[in-house]
Amino acid sequence: MFLLFVCYYPSGLEFYPAFSFLCEVLRLGKVIVCGKGGSGKSTVTALLARYLVVSGRSVCVIDADESNTCLYRMVDLPHPGRTLAEELGGRPAIVKNCSSVCFDETNFPQKLHVKDLPCSCTSCRDNLYLVSIGKIKEMGEGCSCVMTDLAKQFISMLYAGSWTYLIDTGSSMEHIGRSLYDVCDAFLMVIDGTWESLELAVKMKEFAERLNKKIYWVLNKVKDSNLTFMAKALEERGLKPQGVVPYISLFEEAALRGNPLPLQKEVIRNIESLASALAFGSQLESAFITSCMK
Repeated sequence: MFLLFVCYYPSGLEFYPAFSFLCEVLRLGKVIVCGKGGSGKSTVTALLARYLVVSGRSVCVIDADESNTCLYRMVDLPHPGRTLAEELGGRPAIVKNCSSVCFDETNFPQKLHVKDLPCSCTSCRDNLYLVSIGKIKEMGEGCSCVMTDLAKQFISMLYAGSWTYLIDTGSSMEHIGRSLYDVCDAFLMVIDGTWESLELAVKMKEFAERLNKKIYWVLNKVKDSNLTFMAKALEERGLKPQGVVPYISLFEEAALRGNPLPLQKEVIRNIESLASALAFGSQLESAFITSCMK
């Protein structure tokens, strides 16, 4: 495994290690990963989750995207089998009981731990867990409001402790509109190289300020030729990204074939400068780099 996260230097032309940024993020508890469609929210979620796990953290990825069905492949876990919505009886049962608590004490403790969930709706390996809230599978099934409400209730009941929860969303604005942020600690905004993404980033900054929530920015799929323009555009909007995930063609191939993100030597060869930049720091960081090179 290899970390492709690097911090974004204010000049817009250099990279340096992102460990301090990631250490702050992992202390936040429940983080919504947001951004426009196609920006790479799932990619960033998977990269960050796998890095934190290798670094010794306990991580739960919450799939709150009602359409994407391949996040488990990206984090290299088995398919969960069932969604949380299916475990609770499906959409009809959830709608019927929407005025009451879905997670009553007869089925779940008052403060829910991810390990308390039935194995039929979770997937795990070591200290990495994946839970899928629900998927729209039938024509005319209805909107995703039910799933978002379920996600909000579920996340609110999760035991925080030393766990990091990364919530991968589909339509970020819909989740904002239905107040999913109420039960989360911070936003992690993914910005790709499009004007639409820049405009949404400005809107998310406004939301975060009004909500008094922390917000972090990550550039994704950024090519060297676009870096200077992106740096200037972000600076003009008062945005200071903490991280960059560079454009990697192997990611596209993995997405095409439905494979996990390719964090092997083939990727390391394409980003040797990043590998050398990451080869220092605390014992934890050094241990991580050593494990990456094996």
